[in-house]
Amino acid sequence: MQETAPIQIDFYHLKSSDIASPLAMLSHKAVSTGQKMLILARAEQFDAISTALWVNRPESFLAHDIDEGEGAEYAPVWVSTRPDENPINAPFIALTCGMVPTDLTRYRRIFNLFDGGDAQALQIARQCWKDWSAEARFQCRYFAQDEEGQWSLRT
Repeated sequence: MQETAPIQIDFYHLKSSDIASPLAMLSHKAVSTGQKMLILARAEQFDAISTALWVNRPESFLAHDIDEGEGAEYAPVWVSTRPDENPINAPFIALTCGMVPTDLTRYRRIFNLFDGGDAQALQIARQCWKDWSAEARFQCRYFAQDEEGQWSLRT
């Protein structure tokens, strides 16, 4: 019997409230490997995320939209306010604002981004870490952002 590799969950501890830039960076990396990315976010964050997906890399933009938008059949990135919908069948998902789908096992890679300056976001992230790292089917890693915006893996 073949064992299934654990699902990778990476926690990204933000030092600022700018969630759009890290989402764009992760989305570009996912798409560059041939994967699609679903981003869970609040509707009021869409404009900032959309702008970051368009301008973070001027040489390449990422086609995207939100919820009832058009082009899901062509988009490599999709923003959704609905945790249990995945209109682009993305194997990668970015979680924000404590939004979590009912079934994480539908994804191969999970990115959980949270604002370290927001007490509620920090509490939710800690609880997710505690719950998910206790399960053999998940492998959790923690990345922290320094004052210059660079990421490093913390052990």
